[in-house]
Amino acid sequence: MNESVDVQAPPSSTVPLRRNWRFQVFWSGAVASLLGLRIAGLAYPLLILALTGSPATAGAFGALQTGTMLLLAIPGGAVADRANRRTVLAGALALQAAAVASVSIAMALHVLTVAQLMGTAVLLGAGTAFGGPVRMLALRSLVPPEQLSQALVQEEVRTSGGNLVGAPLGGVLYALGRALPFVASAVGCVLAVISIFVVRFDGRVQRPAGQARGSFLQGVRILWAGRLLRTVLFLVGTLGVVNAALTLVVIVQLQHDGASSGTVGLVLAGEALGGVLGALLTKRLHAALAPGHLLLAVGWCVAPLLLLMAVPWGTGWLLVVLSLIALGQPSLTVMLDILVFRQVDDAVRGRVIATTIATIGVGTPVGSALGGLLLQFESPAVALATLAVVLCMPLVTASFNRELRAARWPAD
Repeated sequence: MNESVDVQAPPSSTVPLRRNWRFQVFWSGAVASLLGLRIAGLAYPLLILALTGSPATAGAFGALQTGTMLLLAIPGGAVADRANRRTVLAGALALQAAAVASVSIAMALHVLTVAQLMGTAVLLGAGTAFGGPVRMLALRSLVPPEQLSQALVQEEVRTSGGNLVGAPLGGVLYALGRALPFVASAVGCVLAVISIFVVRFDGRVQRPAGQARGSFLQGVRILWAGRLLRTVLFLVGTLGVVNAALTLVVIVQLQHDGASSGTVGLVLAGEALGGVLGALLTKRLHAALAPGHLLLAVGWCVAPLLLLMAVPWGTGWLLVVLSLIALGQPSLTVMLDILVFRQVDDAVRGRVIATTIATIGVGTPVGSALGGLLLQFESPAVALATLAVVLCMPLVTASFNRELRAARWPAD
């Protein structure tokens, strides 16, 4: 990888982040969009179940949305490195707004079909694939390099906060009126589009004169070329597999204990709560631990916590342990940006970000399938123990990796 410094000039390197109105308006629009999508995220399966009574069809919606995102992630990164990024981000958000708004309009006209809902899943996944990498690139045009980590921490608070508030709010709105979650989601996406037009930033790709655009799979080649990067991505991806499987295991465990759906939602909110707290601890964790040590520490803390979840100490205990498991995730997300995304040229950064998102994102369907398979034949306690073993296997190998243990934060 070629170390480079972003050449997109921020508005001012002396303004504190909290007073950088361009970043804060842009961030607020993203909060509105994320919150709206999370609100509707709970309503889709509820609506499909009401229309069809089929859990398999409800599950297909999420699988189709995630599958589309993974399929288009690398093309989305290539577009981010070729087109005007501001235009791509606005278009992706507008696509999601139109898709969600069409659901509420069809409901009002009494013409909503399952086929339209599945089409909505595809459009939402496509919007995430093309908009996700560009959004991370846009931050670099709005904040000076020395404030980028702080901005990313605020991004992690946005994500975890949206997850924490979105599902309960979606349940309340759905109870008041089935179309309300989708109206709220469309409004959130529209507000995000407006924020992009209000906050102008240079969306052009910064490519040195004479440099070729590179191949479609340039991001894959860059990430695969470094042994350290492969190790880091594999470990973070394994954590993603475990977390995806863990959600299903917790739901089944609570149902076996006779917990209500409200209690299940409350316990699962512990993951988002841990994400918010972990975002606030990111700076301290990075100061205390080198990147390799941080990754290993998070992994070795999660493994025994998985075993502790099997201890029957009630729903409050599960909520606390889930929060602790999620505590280190924000620091790993910022770590990836520092070690990977900041160390490549802007001309290929979109493809590198997209490839990383796709690589880690594969863990979601793999983890869900693994969790379902384990629970089909074993108890939740056995499933948790198996997940701990799955995580420990790459951790043992990585613990003896000298390159990982010797990794240091870049000097800048």
